[in-house]
Amino acid sequence: MYHYDKFDHQLTAERVAQFRDQVSRRLNGELKEDDFRVLRLQNGIYMQVHGYMMRIAIPYGLASSAQVHKLAHIARTYDRGYGHLSTRQNIQFNWLKLEDTPQILAELAEVEMHANQTSGRFSSMGRQRWRSASCSSSSNAPQATRQRSRSVSTSPSWTNPGSEPCRRSQARRVSRSKSSA
Repeated sequence: MYHYDKFDHQLTAERVAQFRDQVSRRLNGELKEDDFRVLRLQNGIYMQVHGYMMRIAIPYGLASSAQVHKLAHIARTYDRGYGHLSTRQNIQFNWLKLEDTPQILAELAEVEMHANQTSGRFSSMGRQRWRSASCSSSSNAPQATRQRSRSVSTSPSWTNPGSEPCRRSQARRVSRSKSSA
């Protein structure tokens, strides 16, 4: 299971504060929906006919009991008492009020969860940054780059050279290179 480091906690807190301000500006009419759309999608929030929907990342499809309890709390407090599991190892809440979404993101951060970039609409620069942060390249990248790409990706194993999936991948590459020699 992935655990946040100091950088992840700081980045998540900053994003929540930033989004809280953006929602306030949207509700006050200072931001038009066209300008706000990109900001809410970056935070995993969709606008639907009946309300807002938030997609929450569950890295590797694994959640601790504290995380599951927090998801249940969010479902009871801000939704209709339930969420939907997606085929992308996420959970979606479909009946949210926009003014509640910053608080939901703050509560998710308490248990090391987020909704960042779960909309599936990465910019081309975001996709390129994610692709370039593979197991083999991340171990040679500067620490700040590894930390940033780990927090951007919803699948941190690709950017964490010490993770089990990376170790397996690296072992396969080593064994292939030895057998072809």
